[in-house]
Amino acid sequence: MRVALFAVFGIAGAGQGAEILRVISWSRDAGEQNTLQMNVPPQYSPTLRWLADLKAAFTAGDAADRFPEVPFEQHQKILDVLTRARYLRLLWFPRLRKP
Repeated sequence: MRVALFAVFGIAGAGQGAEILRVISWSRDAGEQNTLQMNVPPQYSPTLRWLADLKAAFTAGDAADRFPEVPFEQHQKILDVLTRARYLRLLWFPRLRKP
């Protein structure tokens, strides 16, 4: 089964300025499925937009370094939610040895 995933951001409510994150997955068999829809607090909007624009693998540390104002624990929660919504896939690699 081939799956294409993408994120869509939109403005919710007239004049409220609240952003909504919507993750939609698509497959030939099941068609389009809404796997996540949530309000995005303003302090996390830049992080989620950055994640939506990424086209390559990254680490949680990359996100934390780029957005140090967001606590690392919150980065972990964001990545967990997006993984459960089938937007991200975890890639496990062995820990590198220190020289």
